[in-house]
Amino acid sequence: MKVLLVNSPQFEFHTAAGRARGQLDLLPPLHLGYLAAVAEKRGAECRIFDLGALDISLETVTETITSWQPEIVGISSTTLSFPNALRIAQVVKQVRPQTFTILGGCHVTFTASKTLDTHKQVDIIVRGEGEETFAELLDCLDGRDGLARVNGISYRNSDGAVAHAPSRDFIQDLDSLPWPARRLMQLEKYRGGAGALFTSRGCPHACAFCAATAMSGRRYRSRSPQFVVDEIQHLVKQYGCRRVTFLDDTFTALPTRLTIPVCREIMRRGLDVSFGCESRADIISPKLVDELQRAGCIAIHFGVESGSQEILNRMRKGITLDQVRNAVHWSAEAGLEVYCSVILGLPGETEATAHQTREFLLELRERGAKKIIVELLGPFPGTDLYEHPEGHGLVIHEADWGKFNTRLPIVSTAELSRERLRELYVELTFDLQMGITRR
Repeated sequence: MKVLLVNSPQFEFHTAAGRARGQLDLLPPLHLGYLAAVAEKRGAECRIFDLGALDISLETVTETITSWQPEIVGISSTTLSFPNALRIAQVVKQVRPQTFTILGGCHVTFTASKTLDTHKQVDIIVRGEGEETFAELLDCLDGRDGLARVNGISYRNSDGAVAHAPSRDFIQDLDSLPWPARRLMQLEKYRGGAGALFTSRGCPHACAFCAATAMSGRRYRSRSPQFVVDEIQHLVKQYGCRRVTFLDDTFTALPTRLTIPVCREIMRRGLDVSFGCESRADIISPKLVDELQRAGCIAIHFGVESGSQEILNRMRKGITLDQVRNAVHWSAEAGLEVYCSVILGLPGETEATAHQTREFLLELRERGAKKIIVELLGPFPGTDLYEHPEGHGLVIHEADWGKFNTRLPIVSTAELSRERLRELYVELTFDLQMGITRR
């Protein structure tokens, strides 16, 4: 069986010039690498096309479908890239109608019914974590079983009605997954090269603006530290990596069970690598920062979200502004590059809270934050804000998924119009770029 896995682009179908404008965060699509690895274990022949980062056009997809004739095309998309995922599926059906088109990712996980009802070029949707579901689906589409017995999918039954198989349990033993099939990717094209990996899944927090818990579960599931460092060592030897990026939402979520053991194992093996990671401010301590720094950590990112404690509490973020201050100070003092990000337009946002956020971010810069990222609220499917906007005092003004890019104002709060949110976004971004100080 031939399987083509496609990562759909967020905006237009990019060229090298588009990449040079810095429109893309060039990291390899490891989620497709995992699917390819489990498919190859089933005997499938796989290819990966990353239309979101490489010079691969729709014409190339058309030519590949015509000449290679894959039985399955799996397409991954975010909310923003969903319109392009549909375009890719439509091209597949026009060229080779008998090819199965399968969509996966966070967006379609939470919009499965509407997607299948509205877009006939999509045959099947894989909901949630995809590896085990995709493996069973390959067996099914190879004529060995029925779709109804594959948990975790949505599809149309024989009379054309949308059907949803029961949700699949989350994968508990992450060490059982094969490493991503990186040899199918053009790793030299990515900013991080081959050096990107995951160490865990799941999130016990319930931030109203985030879909991580709904997508991956409320419990952290981690790989074993030994297995994680085995993969890092492989990346060093096989691909010459000298820097790795932990792609987990919170690499430091389990300090004693995962983070510190990984750091110490890196040092024990004498691996000459540096790395970057993401963390929550409430987890960071001077001891943890020291462990990270000695193991090679050079960059750390904190999701600050707002400079208003009231908004943080309302969004169930579970951190305090003082914890953020300390985390930034300790990390910068240890020599780490500190990155912080905030979201303008969260429920409860007012002129006053936007000013508080501005002043807080300028303070964080004084404390050592190297880069601060400002985004506008995008209430994505799967988040509490998308499912219940009225309860949060939000109005969502857009239905075009292609505009959910966190740089366009698509919501208004009880006190701020979308136009005013855009103005505040521009003003804050300008102040940070120009080095304006606190008032």
